Amino acid sequence: PYDADRSNAVLVKHADESLGLYLHLSPGIPVAAGDAVQRRQLIGRSGHSGAGSREHLHFCVHRFDAEGEPESVPILFGPPRSRGFVPRTGRFYGPELVPTENLRIRAAGATADSDRPAPLAAGASVQLKVELRKNGAWRDVTRDPATRYEPLTLWNLKHAGAGRLVAEPTEGFAGMEIAEPLASLLVLYEQDGFRERGKVTFTIE
Repeated sequence: PYDADRSNAVLVKHADESLGLYLHLSPGIPVAAGDAVQRRQLIGRSGHSGAGSREHLHFCVHRFDAEGEPESVPILFGPPRSRGFVPRTGRFYGPELVPTENLRIRAAGATADSDRPAPLAAGASVQLKVELRKNGAWRDVTRDPATRYEPLTLWNLKHAGAGRLVAEPTEGFAGMEIAEPLASLLVLYEQDGFRERGKVTFTIE
């Protein structure tokens, strides 16, 4: 275990000399430096240490090349007993988000959804309007504290606050060479038993 930029982390050395790194763990890591660990052993729990604002986990497997530089080792993902797949740079993988019916999202006056990406010029901004249906009536929750905006493609989309999006990298992600024109954002509303979600996509031009 170690503190990488104040992000709780565990570094595991594998039998083939590759290294597994797990970042942003919750306090109370149950292993200590020098411990031998086994498959399926608990080595930590995902958290939001470091700069994270929500629980999540960053992990990778790498080894050092002849020049001493780290290089990633592809990891197979997929359900148990499946053939698995190796993720491609710039692609988002995860369960398909099903928007709820009580959240309505508009971008520049037009309905925005994940099925019809709206065009957005590189460097341009767009203001979202988010409405929640409660007791049969729609109300604006764009600036409500219970509404969260989470860009999925951090290399080409930034949330500037209060539902305003900018077609530029989120801080810390500039310079990533990912040729992916699609930008995606999750919109979440959670309060008083309401858990609503939506997703919007843009084509960066």
